Amino acid sequence: MRPYVLNEYQRIRNDLITRLVIFLTYRCNFNCSYCYVNKKETKELSANKLIKIIKELKTKNNEIKEINFMGGEPLLRFDVIKEIINIFGNEFVFNLNTNGYLLDKETLDFLLKNNVIIVLSLDGSEKTHNLNRKDKTFNKILNNIKGYEDKVIVNYVINPNSIDNLIKDFENLVNLGFKKIDVRPNSDYLWRKDELDKLDKEVLKFYRLYFNKYKEKGVGLILDKVIGKRCFYENERGCNELKISPEGYFFSCCRLCNAYRKEDMNFGKKVFDCEKREKFLSFARDKI
Repeated sequence: MRPYVLNEYQRIRNDLITRLVIFLTYRCNFNCSYCYVNKKETKELSANKLIKIIKELKTKNNEIKEINFMGGEPLLRFDVIKEIINIFGNEFVFNLNTNGYLLDKETLDFLLKNNVIIVLSLDGSEKTHNLNRKDKTFNKILNNIKGYEDKVIVNYVINPNSIDNLIKDFENLVNLGFKKIDVRPNSDYLWRKDELDKLDKEVLKFYRLYFNKYKEKGVGLILDKVIGKRCFYENERGCNELKISPEGYFFSCCRLCNAYRKEDMNFGKKVFDCEKREKFLSFARDKI
C-alpha cells in the first residue's frame, strides 16, 4: 500500500447498502482524458421510474442514507434531480458530482437550499485542468462558482503529467477560496514504478505543507489511497454502495460501468435482486 492514507470518510467494513449512486446519464459535455465512463448513449430512466425504484429500495433496505447523482454529467438531467429531491428531500443526504460547466445561480441556489453536497471536478490550476480536457473550461467553471467557493468540495485528480504541479495546484485552489479539497491519484491509470516513486516524494512534501500551513487555517483535505487498490474490499471498507445505470441495471462498482450489462455482472434491471448481489460479493470476498 502507498503511505498516504488520510481519508476522513473511512467506513467500517460491512456490506450494508447505505448509499445509492444514480448514474442519470452517460452523456457528457466534456471529454476528460482520465474518465472511466463509456460515453456511449443509452436509454435513460424517467424521473417517475427512478422515484418508483427509490421507494421500492427503501422498503427493502432502511439503511440507505445517501443518494449520489453521477454521470456523465448529471446536470444534463437537472429536471430529474429536482423531482427526486422535491419528493425525498428530508429522507436522504444528497450528493452531486459535476464538472460545473452547467452550474448557474438558479441551479446552485436550489442545490444549496436543499443541502446537496456538491463535488466539483476541478484539477488545481488552469494549466493542469485544461491539460486533461479537450476544451479549455477552467475559467468558465470558476465564473460559474464565483461566490460559492466555500460551499463545494473540489475533486482534484493527480495524473502522471501533473505530479510536479501538485503543491502549486493545491495552493491555487486555496487561494481561489476553496475550503474542502479531495485530492486523489488517477486509479484507472497503470502507473509505472518510476511515476509512483515520484508521486510518493511529492505527496510527502505536500503532507508537510498541508499540516504546517493549511490545516490550522481550516482547509479540509481528503487524500485517498487508491493506487493499485480499485476495489472497496481491497481498501477494507466493504461494499456499501448500490449503483443504478441510466437504463436501470443494478450493479456494485463504478469499474463495471462498461460490463454491467453482462448477466453475471448485475443484480437485475429495474427490479433489485438482493440474493444475486450477495452471491456476487461472496465471490469478490473469496478472490480478494
